[in-house]
This record gives sequence, structure tokens and C-alpha cells, in this order.
Amino acid sequence: IRRLVEMLDFMPAVVLTSKLCPRRMESTLYSMLAGFMNFGTALAFNIGAFLLSAFQVHLKEAGPCKYENLWDLRLTDSVLTVEEAFGCTPAE
Repeated sequence: IRRLVEMLDFMPAVVLTSKLCPRRMESTLYSMLAGFMNFGTALAFNIGAFLLSAFQVHLKEAGPCKYENLWDLRLTDSVLTVEEAFGCTPAE
């Protein structure tokens, strides 16, 4: 059921990506947009894994988990998200 939910979550992004493509350039532009989307997803997973390791938050299926620094990680994530959003906004 997890794969089904992931696909249903991914479908709006696929539809929006296909709507952005102009006529007669569909395959080229769609493949570039999909590639950027896949690259962004892979980069996000790797940055998340690095931050979990840097903040020493350990999540395990079997055995004890370590959540003591999860609050610090979440606060850092929130600050970085706001910083990224305002950093990408053009100044007038």
C-alpha cells in the first residue's frame, strides 16, 4: 500500500509538469523537468540523511532510537526553509 500512496502523491507533480510543456517540445522539456524533479528528490534525501547524521538522530526499525536532538534538527530545518524561500525571492 505504501507504493500506491507514493504514486498517488506523485501524480499531481506529473500532471503539473506535463501542463508546463509547450506544444511541439513536449518530450524534450518533459524529460528535462522530470530529470530536475528526480535530481531534487535525490538531493533532498541525501541532505536529510546528512542532517540526521550531523545532529545524531538515529532511527532504526529494530532496536532503540535516539530522538534527543530531533528538536534542534526540526528548528534548523524550519530556519533553512524560511531562509531559502526568502533567498529565492527577487528584490525590487
